Amino acid sequence: MAKSGIPVYADTAALSRLSKQLRAASKVAWKAYKVGAAAGAEVVLKDAQGRASYSKQIPASGRVRVTAAGNPQVVFTAPNAAPIENSGKGFVRHPVYGHRDRWTDKNSHPAFAAPALAAHREEVIAAVEKALVDAIDRVL
Repeated sequence: MAKSGIPVYADTAALSRLSKQLRAASKVAWKAYKVGAAAGAEVVLKDAQGRASYSKQIPASGRVRVTAAGNPQVVFTAPNAAPIENSGKGFVRHPVYGHRDRWTDKNSHPAFAAPALAAHREEVIAAVEKALVDAIDRVL
């Protein structure tokens, strides 16, 4: 998870076990899997960057990484990315200017990462599956 990002989680326990076995079997296959999985997540990154085009910081701070467990992640590290994403709710709770004891819920810009993942979920799953199959083929 990024310092300021809110991750979107999926149950990836089986993928983690499989990627651990793949890593142990062949470094070349593991590297090929990481490249393929990252490429699949690029679609989500590009869509999320487009949805956050109202900001100069957020799109530039986005990147894709593949964790040691084999899970592709889209991470935005801009300081305002997490409050805007806010679990997809689009509201930011903050103190009223000059008053620490008075708070307000401000309707912020709409979430960008969660809707992008929802729009491309099937594409990402297909890309990760293809990357796994290609990596396993390299081992065999």
